Amino acid sequence: MTITNIYRMTRRHRLLLVAMCACIASIPAIASDADKASVTTNPETQALLDEFANANDASARESLWEQLRQSDRADRVSLIQQVTLFASDAKSTRAAMVAGAVIKEFDMTGEEVVAALVPMMTADDSALQKQIKGTLAEFEDQSASRPPDFSMYRAIIANELREGRDAPAALVEHMYDVDPSTALLTMMRASQMREPTKLREILWAEHVVSDSIWKSTHGFIERNAVTSQATEQLDQLAHHPSWWARLYVPAVMKRYPALKSATLLEDLQSDQNESVAAAARKLR
Repeated sequence: MTITNIYRMTRRHRLLLVAMCACIASIPAIASDADKASVTTNPETQALLDEFANANDASARESLWEQLRQSDRADRVSLIQQVTLFASDAKSTRAAMVAGAVIKEFDMTGEEVVAALVPMMTADDSALQKQIKGTLAEFEDQSASRPPDFSMYRAIIANELREGRDAPAALVEHMYDVDPSTALLTMMRASQMREPTKLREILWAEHVVSDSIWKSTHGFIERNAVTSQATEQLDQLAHHPSWWARLYVPAVMKRYPALKSATLLEDLQSDQNESVAAAARKLR
């Protein structure tokens, strides 16, 4: 677009272009795999958080808030990680609430929190993983009446792919664990898939499988039955060139056991993508 063309745009369009550029620039980068092992406990920050959790005097708490503000200004990512580690090892209700209080007090955005937590999502620590999932759930707007909101994940993943990096596998796996259908559509959009035929393949497969699940759940077909169309679509997704499409197959089978196919799972257990292979092996 030339300078002349830019000036021919309406004021509204110019503002929209600036806003879009600002949004893209503000999306935090995800730490690389090599950085993941560096997320460790900081004794000084942990001591500060412990003091904050146990402070009863208002003036003492305000002084501690100021120290936390300084930590936030110095390194917000580190503070998010440290409060998450602290809450995962909490011995009291007050200690468990510290992470949420700090995130709210400093107006940390969902994108900032997710970007900071992704490097911790591969840690072999069940308490930490439970804390991370609980924190992420606060931003997903989960409800029994509507699917979760993965829009912030989509923005982060799209940015990673646009910069030539791989989608953060742990975050993608988390989405499929929460809601396979929403995860599949989120990844389709984040991958910037443009070809109409390929888009329709994903959209149709998700629709057919979800429709079969709905019919079974509400008694329109025999409960725990699977339509032949759903089986056909799962087979196509299991052989899809994109790993995130193949990951949908074991993820949705885990959520709805009636969809399980021993043949497909056996094939996927040797998938070249470890996330897909691991998910399939867990369903053996």
